[in-house]
Amino acid sequence: PFLRGARAPLLPRHRVQTRASRGSSDVCVLHRPCHSFVSQTPEVVPQPRRESLSTWAFPLTSEGNETVYALSSAPGRAGISVIRVSGPSASRVFSDMTRPTGIPKERRATLRSLYAPGTEEELDKAILLWFPGPNSFTGEDMVELHVHGSIAVVNSVLESLAGLGFGMAAPGEFSQRAFHNGKMDISSIEGLADLINSETQLQRRQALWQMAGGAEKKYERWVQDLTKLLATVEALIDFGDDEQIEMEVLKDVIPRLAIVKREIDSHLHDNKRGEMIRSGVMVAIVGPPNVGKSSLINLLARRPASIVSPIKGTTRDVVEVRMDIGGYPIVIADTAGLNQEASDEIELEGMERAKERFKDAAVRIVVFDIGTVENSNHVIADFQQLFSEDSSNGETIVVFNKVDLHNGDEAKLAQYESLKQELVQNVKAIKTVHFMSCAQGEGVSEFLGVLEKSVQTLLLGSSRPSGECGTLITRARHRKHLEDTSLALQQAEDHISSLEIASEFLKQSIDCIGRITGRVDIEDV
Repeated sequence: PFLRGARAPLLPRHRVQTRASRGSSDVCVLHRPCHSFVSQTPEVVPQPRRESLSTWAFPLTSEGNETVYALSSAPGRAGISVIRVSGPSASRVFSDMTRPTGIPKERRATLRSLYAPGTEEELDKAILLWFPGPNSFTGEDMVELHVHGSIAVVNSVLESLAGLGFGMAAPGEFSQRAFHNGKMDISSIEGLADLINSETQLQRRQALWQMAGGAEKKYERWVQDLTKLLATVEALIDFGDDEQIEMEVLKDVIPRLAIVKREIDSHLHDNKRGEMIRSGVMVAIVGPPNVGKSSLINLLARRPASIVSPIKGTTRDVVEVRMDIGGYPIVIADTAGLNQEASDEIELEGMERAKERFKDAAVRIVVFDIGTVENSNHVIADFQQLFSEDSSNGETIVVFNKVDLHNGDEAKLAQYESLKQELVQNVKAIKTVHFMSCAQGEGVSEFLGVLEKSVQTLLLGSSRPSGECGTLITRARHRKHLEDTSLALQQAEDHISSLEIASEFLKQSIDCIGRITGRVDIEDV
């Protein structure tokens, strides 16, 4: 059992490395996952380490006093390429490689000729910018060279920088230095990575919000609230000999603890909208063979992404296309036709993959050929027979294709409307029924509006203004640490009568939140 003031042994450390940007020297995130302690008994509660996360969460790749350089723009031929130099000797670029020499005014673009060190060979005419530390991206002295984007020019400048004794920056090293110098926290660096990789306006807005510290502010507020609670509990452990005083103080601690836990749990119950914005909403197109599924994805992608043929079973595998629908990111997948008479092994495997996609998708588009549909019972039977899994968790849109074959038939139009009403009323999973013609483009714009509204509701909720992201969890790493925090707070509530144990779980909760931003120090107590 815990003794007052006793400390449990430290658990072994773990380190996980996550590359947030491929081929980039500007974004890299390193972190150590928080220990899950669901199975921990009160007798073996691990003690949080009294250290700053910056000592291990984002270790410098090179020596901290080394000057490093890297190409910060995309490699290859371009009009302009940007080379960044950071470190205590960065100003040597001006004395050893430029004519005229001398450090220019800070943050002023300066046109100078670049020369190879120790020679009179001119490399390029470039624009140079001087950012003295700590007022720079990395917090160190920093130089940016804007050179012509020729492969020969870039290579010669990089070779010259190496000739000055500078080291090549490792992927993410500029961000590492920014973290160690207090310019950015880990969640802001992850926001920077997301901004670089953003493809839609909504992804851009969310990344900018996170990079500006939007997530950090919320997490920091929770840390401050929990730190105050921990300080109160620690004070009771050290000085609370009067049981009456202890009970009165706990009457204040318990509801404040419950409020923070309730806020964190509410934050976790966001239907993973932040992750969907970041990676794209999964949309699956499914249905029987030869109903126009491949034609639909080609129409949406505006290119022949999938093969269209009257032969059944043309699509055997899942064909994915990343798209921007009204500023919202989606990953739409064409799947194999679900043929009840199929016997070919490959076709059957394709059908299984289609069903898996249907099950996992956030939005499901089920396509039917209107010419083969006799009544709503026919559709409902096919729907339930093909998809035995529970489909109530996703948004389902039923599309009846090839309506152009029946244009002008008033009886058919009336039948369409009746069919639509029956399906929406009788099948809970079906939210919308739409009639269109992929061949003629009829009803396409209306369908895009329906799809955009479905995706918008998933990502932003029905009450949010269009384009507003709000406070969302953007990565599985954040969600895991917040789940661990919630579990720790639950344990603290359950053991509140034993202050020493409750104190340890409060420390764990603060530690877990701190791992999201990379900054925590229990000594703040």
